[in-house]
Amino acid sequence: MKNQRPVNEKYSLWLLYIVAAAMLSWLAIIVVIRLFRGPVFVFDSKITQFGICLDDSGFSPVESVPASAGVFYVCGAVEGTTVRPGSLIIEGPTRPVYSADLTLPLGNFYQRIQITDAFVPGNYITSFGHARKTLAKAQFAIVNDR
Repeated sequence: MKNQRPVNEKYSLWLLYIVAAAMLSWLAIIVVIRLFRGPVFVFDSKITQFGICLDDSGFSPVESVPASAGVFYVCGAVEGTTVRPGSLIIEGPTRPVYSADLTLPLGNFYQRIQITDAFVPGNYITSFGHARKTLAKAQFAIVNDR
């Protein structure tokens, strides 16, 4: 009977070590998430302004973009406490011409779009969405100015 007691104590001690290691691991994970604002499952930010701008100096939305401009910007503002992830899609007269997965920062944002051969003169719709929900939408036209 004397031999069995140290064996039980040995297993109890190992069990205590395992439980303590598991608790410390979870504590470390929680600390890392808090420090680095790890995975965010609730995005409380909202897009308060959204449009098409010709430059990245301020929110000055336009309704038409000259084809000779070379570039334009999808611009706007995000308010809240979290960044806003999602997808930006620009649909042309016949098909989508641009898409990108983005994370919009808090405050003003400017996403530079290069005017390629896919951007023919006509009407366009740009939208930003997340999880099958459209969060912002704007319309504009590419006009031939040459």
